[in-house]
Amino acid sequence: MGKMTPTSPQKHLKQRVAEVLGYAPGAWKSPLLAAGLCLLFSAAMVALADSQGIDISSILRDPSSEFDVPHYAGGISFIGITMLILTSGCLALAAAVDRPHRRLFLLVGVYSMMLALDDRFILHERHYPRLGIEEEVLMGIYGLIGLVILWCLWRGPLRAWTQGLCVAIGIMGLAVVADLGHASYVIEDLLKVASFGGWFGFWLALTAHRCRTAASAETPSAEQH
Repeated sequence: MGKMTPTSPQKHLKQRVAEVLGYAPGAWKSPLLAAGLCLLFSAAMVALADSQGIDISSILRDPSSEFDVPHYAGGISFIGITMLILTSGCLALAAAVDRPHRRLFLLVGVYSMMLALDDRFILHERHYPRLGIEEEVLMGIYGLIGLVILWCLWRGPLRAWTQGLCVAIGIMGLAVVADLGHASYVIEDLLKVASFGGWFGFWLALTAHRCRTAASAETPSAEQH
């Protein structure tokens, strides 16, 4: 029998307390870290806005309250942006549990967040052109990234999922064509929110699949112990 270290009784006591109270030791670290990072990032944005002479209430308060617009203004656009942000969240989880495909999931997560920020702040119309990047060029870049993601999925073990991704990318392509073709804004915006919903639906299904696969792989090893 090995010699018990001085800290062993303390560790055992902590484990017993955790079991009795029903909590996981160290579970408080993640929410505290996330809250701290959000606070620092938001404070930095406020400081930057103030240094540029921008009224900080315009970035802190809800647009409906600050600019006196109807509470339903931008509601459909908000749904699309939410779909993209949810996609990034799903892929952060997928990257955490599925190491073999971590790079792919991180790429898609960052890409989805880029699309969300672009759509929220209309970067492709108001900001990128000032940098010499025309909207058509930017859409081409987004499309190229989408094809890279499709290729990465097709060439790996997840090839069976390529069909679903083609559907999601196809709907996004229709939305881009409607935008560049100056179609009715109703058609354009409805196609866009539908494409973001399809994008989220695909990656949500794949994330759930990879989580179930990871859980089933861990179950036998846990039973052996």
